[in-house]
Formats: sequence, C-alpha cells, structure tokens
Amino acid sequence: MQLLVNPLKPRDGYVSNSPLERRKNKVED
Repeated sequence: MQLLVNPLKPRDGYVSNSPLERRKNKVED
C-alpha cells in the first residue's frame, strides 16, 4: 500500500469512470 497519492493508482474509495479502473476496483474488492 502506497501512502503517496499515485495518479495511476486511485486511492481507497475512489470511483473512476474508466472501465479499466472500475474492473481493477472490482478485482481489488
């Protein structure tokens, strides 16, 4: 877990409109 806010890695609870990010969030969840 990175403490720094990485643009490529949305922080916890962040919802992106990008299908790729949403898919990644589902996998992490």
